[in-house]
Amino acid sequence: MVKHTQQIDLMPGSLAIAPPKSRAVVAGVGVGLFCLLTILGAMVRVPLPGTPVPMTLQTAVVLFAGVALGARLGAFSQLLYLAIGLAGVPVFADSGAGPQYVFGATGGYLLGFVIVPIVVGRLTARSSGLKPTLAAAAVGTILIFTLGVGWLAISTGSVWTALEQGLLPFWLGAVLKCGLVVAAGSMLGPACRKVWR
Repeated sequence: MVKHTQQIDLMPGSLAIAPPKSRAVVAGVGVGLFCLLTILGAMVRVPLPGTPVPMTLQTAVVLFAGVALGARLGAFSQLLYLAIGLAGVPVFADSGAGPQYVFGATGGYLLGFVIVPIVVGRLTARSSGLKPTLAAAAVGTILIFTLGVGWLAISTGSVWTALEQGLLPFWLGAVLKCGLVVAAGSMLGPACRKVWR
């Protein structure tokens, strides 16, 4: 009886080594891409009267980061964004930067940027179809506002002022951005899952 042994190629560049390297590169590209999209989203801002918090496209990017990248990579993309801003690069809304901005009026929202992709990513872990993405976007939006308004309430000393400045002017935009995320998730979600999740 002849025994056949299977040889494994361990040479550099072999298939045994290539997949981990390629996965790391693809993950890095995804994290960098959504960090860049968050920066660009901050540039699309609409100042609203009576509130220090501008309306931007960032929350839509943050929600979609969870859908496209999943919990871990989505959170990493926002941690990278915060790290760049903390280092002094003016990437926050209104071209802000530095620790004083993170602890300012929008600090709660920025904290939500890191937490929300984790929640959205886990809620869409099995599917990025219409219903899971809609539910995840709704939960993520509520979480962002909870953290943002909660922080404003602490900084202003008034829950009502926080609601006036951090929630009431933004609810319509939040609904529209949820719709944008759901549409993008339905169209691009399956392709993104093959690449990053």
